[in-house]
Amino acid sequence: MRNTPHRKWLWLRALVTITSVLSSLAGVPSVAGRESLRVSGDQSYPPLAYLEQGVPKGFDVDVVKALAAAMQRDIQIELSPWDHAQDRVRQGHSDCLIGMSITDDRRKLWDFATPTLAHSFSLFVTSGEVAIRGADDLHGRRVGVTAGGLPRTFFESKPQVGIVLISDYAEGFALLRKGSVDAVAADTWVAGYLLNKHRIDGVTVAGPPFATLDSAIAVPRGQQALLRDINAGLATLQKSGTLDDIRVRWEPKQVVYLLKEQVATYTILVVSVAGALLLAVMLGWILTMKREIRTRKGVENELRTSEEKFRTAFMAIPDAVIVNSYPGETITEVNQGFERMFGYPRNEAIGSTALKLGLFFDPADRDKVIAQFEARGGVTDYELRGRRKNGEMFFNVLSSNITPLGGTNFAVHVIRDETGRKRTEDALHMRQAKIESIFRGAPVGMGEVVDRVFTVVNDRMCEILGYSSEELVGRSTRMLYLSDSDWEDTGRVLHPRALAGGHGSVETRFRRKDGRIIDVLIGLSPIVAGDLSAGATVTVTDITERKAVARELEDAFARLKRLSGQLLNAQEMERRAIANELHDEIGQALTAVTLKLHALGKRISDGTASAGDVESCMGIADTALKQVRDLSLNLRPPQLDLMGLEAALRWLLATRTDGAALEAHFAARLPPHGRSPHVDITCFRLVQEALTNVIRHARAANLWVEATQANGEIELRIKDDGCGFDSDTAKASAAQGASVGLLSMEERVVLSGGSFELVSLPGAGTTIRARIPLVGGNGDGRLGSGGVR
Repeated sequence: MRNTPHRKWLWLRALVTITSVLSSLAGVPSVAGRESLRVSGDQSYPPLAYLEQGVPKGFDVDVVKALAAAMQRDIQIELSPWDHAQDRVRQGHSDCLIGMSITDDRRKLWDFATPTLAHSFSLFVTSGEVAIRGADDLHGRRVGVTAGGLPRTFFESKPQVGIVLISDYAEGFALLRKGSVDAVAADTWVAGYLLNKHRIDGVTVAGPPFATLDSAIAVPRGQQALLRDINAGLATLQKSGTLDDIRVRWEPKQVVYLLKEQVATYTILVVSVAGALLLAVMLGWILTMKREIRTRKGVENELRTSEEKFRTAFMAIPDAVIVNSYPGETITEVNQGFERMFGYPRNEAIGSTALKLGLFFDPADRDKVIAQFEARGGVTDYELRGRRKNGEMFFNVLSSNITPLGGTNFAVHVIRDETGRKRTEDALHMRQAKIESIFRGAPVGMGEVVDRVFTVVNDRMCEILGYSSEELVGRSTRMLYLSDSDWEDTGRVLHPRALAGGHGSVETRFRRKDGRIIDVLIGLSPIVAGDLSAGATVTVTDITERKAVARELEDAFARLKRLSGQLLNAQEMERRAIANELHDEIGQALTAVTLKLHALGKRISDGTASAGDVESCMGIADTALKQVRDLSLNLRPPQLDLMGLEAALRWLLATRTDGAALEAHFAARLPPHGRSPHVDITCFRLVQEALTNVIRHARAANLWVEATQANGEIELRIKDDGCGFDSDTAKASAAQGASVGLLSMEERVVLSGGSFELVSLPGAGTTIRARIPLVGGNGDGRLGSGGVR
């Protein structure tokens, strides 16, 4: 409590007040080129910040005005509801927020300047309330808190306390006096200011503050330049004593004003009490003995009434209360809370001891409690396990002290049943452990982001991205994207999906730390449904291999589609060639035979037929028969079925190179058995197609064909010394449908589960190597296990 200020301090404070008023009226000239400092704050938090007839006032308002002058910047102050004020700063409509208490959770979203004031938060109760001395006495009771600020956060962590939201402290005090709430949790300075300003009686502070926090100017995280300017201005104000002057100017509105009003009230009260006592003494000498006896009886009645009220209150305490003589442990009194909690009736407990009743689940706890009780004269919030009469174990918290009554010391023990809280905590711990286990062992990258900044990541996320946890946490996700546009496009697509359905996903590409580009699938789930401002859980899956396989399958499907079309065309061409062969060669021969036979029949009837006519017909028939045989051999040589693959290949090379300027060299080590017909026909058609290409295009003098069977496969090697070609260009042309031969050879080998390799250079000849497994090929045309190298 301050003494009356000295005259010079009155002059100083008057000067500061005048300076503040002139500054608010005239404004402070700004330095050219610097924008106004835009400030937001709470409109209903006197004496720190409030609106009076639309004009911002309060301690924080004066501080920021003085700060603007020190920073040489104009100032725009807008006070509004607390949530709206925070939103304005987050959305960029204001530069900073005044009067925000500093907490660890808020540091994730805000940066704070040097603190300007220390806030304490206390419980306010009705003046007749004696059972509530602190936050721990609110078990099963209701406490009024405003929607924003520390008190709500503090009591939301205590599920045994009922929270009642109030619009402001004035409403809270009104509810308190009506009995709608048992206590109001409020800023000690602000609440004291309101109580005295509005003459609110019957409300007092219950015990010491339950929390103390520094208050400071807040800016959004990352605004370091503005934060440095604000801190520099605050340092100037602190050094010049301006901050202390502002604090002195506003603090008396709560302290000095309170003292003046209370001193006057207390003075009248003391004088009145003293006069009443004096009058009572005088009347005591004057009153008759009868009146004195009547008064004494009234006092005795009041004492009995008071004792009954005390007993009623004692019995109504929801916690268990045990009173025993001290020193000693004999129980002298218990309340109904004890009977409910432990199951022992009052008459059975009185005269016994806690040890005899078995109230300690572990008897060793008794010695620990007694040792601490004797060392400190009491215990506070000592956690231990109790035992009910039915043998059930439960968790409780014990507080004990020594109380002298009528010249005798008693130990008073208050026991609170914490079983529900303990089970809730254990369930929360188990749930947290499960979540952490899933997070650590998830096969996908998992993390948490706030404003697209990593706050935590798991090991799998680090493996996928190539960064360590320390390199990712605190960094923007922008570092992973290939460009700003990719980062922005992903947010525009992903965020609405996550907000609408509770989860959203999108595919994009990331650049790992080693520079490698990977395809990823990003999943996003808001921690609070429909709101991303509180953060979100993000998952990252590496789909690079899957995308590559999908592209390969698309390419393979496209090749097969082209091949099927080309094969259909080739079949039609082959049918046309066979039809032409039958019509032009065999058909003409048979027509000639028919004509000759008709002519021969006439000559026989005329008697002019000769042996030459018969021989001519036979010659034409032999030619037609040879053409049919050759056509059949080309379609499927019988040697392949009768004598095996090696003999069929020898026949093919001998017949096709006969009369051509090409010398064939054949070497084979092929057992006659152990192969499926599909393998043999695949090898035969491969050599047949290669031989056709050499004869038509290679202009080669020699052809080498080697066929070897070993290690469960047949290896074919076909080489010529012809003109060669650019193999890459030829493969590209074949893929586009320009050449059926190369593509059909490759696909035939791949469908058999083998591998195909073609090497050719202009002027250096061509070499084909094919490996075809003896088993595992798919004769029905399905893709085997091999591929093209």
